Amino acid sequence: MRSSVSRWAVLALALGVIAGCADAADEGMPEEEAPDAADEQAVEEAPGTEEETATAEELGTEEETGEPGPYVVDIVSEGHDFQLPEEIPSGWVTFRYHNDSHETHFALLGDLAEGITAQDSREEVVPVFQEAMDLINDGDPEAGFAQFEEMPEWSEETVYIGGPGFVAPGGMAETTVYLEPGNYQVECYVKTDGVWHTDGMLVDLTVTEEESGAPEPDADFEVILTNEGLGIEGDVQSGEQTFAVEFAEQMLHGNALWHDVHVARIDGDSDLDELAAWMNWANPEGLEDPAPAEFIGGAQMMPEGSTAYVTVDLEPGEYAFIAEVDDPQDKGMLETVTVP
Repeated sequence: MRSSVSRWAVLALALGVIAGCADAADEGMPEEEAPDAADEQAVEEAPGTEEETATAEELGTEEETGEPGPYVVDIVSEGHDFQLPEEIPSGWVTFRYHNDSHETHFALLGDLAEGITAQDSREEVVPVFQEAMDLINDGDPEAGFAQFEEMPEWSEETVYIGGPGFVAPGGMAETTVYLEPGNYQVECYVKTDGVWHTDGMLVDLTVTEEESGAPEPDADFEVILTNEGLGIEGDVQSGEQTFAVEFAEQMLHGNALWHDVHVARIDGDSDLDELAAWMNWANPEGLEDPAPAEFIGGAQMMPEGSTAYVTVDLEPGEYAFIAEVDDPQDKGMLETVTVP
């Protein structure tokens, strides 16, 4: 289902979402209305090869247990790139994102409007975002946000379907989502020196009618996302843990994104205010590499009613579960957990 709500019009009004202007953002933006499908913008580039996909049969799970195992698609980044197959099956798909680069990245999946490709995003969306960010960084946020009036109409029809969350250099993030057949794109828009990583991290992905045959994963605990905040249900233990991310509600935030959840290791020296500010791309320092914490994965934004599964390796210590929205603390979308 496609949304008819213009997040770019909302964003153009929300001049106060830059760090330090949270109150102005709340006053300048109408009460966020939740359409039935998540929006945002994405873009893509060079696909990899089929050889990088491991099916459940290749993993040996079915042979060992007699039951179908996960269908795994490996994504690799060695710089500002995505290496992955051009086509994958529909159904439950587990994405293992290997960040072999020296920067923090993520992999956001977007179901594109009919007839739209990554090249359209590259030509019509990326330049708008970069010009806007350049103006914001130059101290003219009003002119920067006004740039979003130039967004193509078709960009409103992109539906975001999750994907691996932020992962630190050298790390691996694992996220499982259910995919319908269609034409998708994969993107990362972390910034380096004010320039979006979408200069190379923009990839087309076709999801075919053939089904993966993989089952829905089991979860050790749950993260519930509502318009009122983020809640964690169940015991969070050390070791390999899989948690379900339930998008019980969804809404548009002041940075034109829908809420999601990411996991970061923190310690006594971590500054949660700095981390919260970093999560807002509209802040000149937001999403600027390096990140202020070590991210280990998460689930990107999805439509209301969706569920994703995230597998993480939790060592004993402190962790932050946080959404990529403006003012996550004030919105109840930053929770800390102690893992015994």
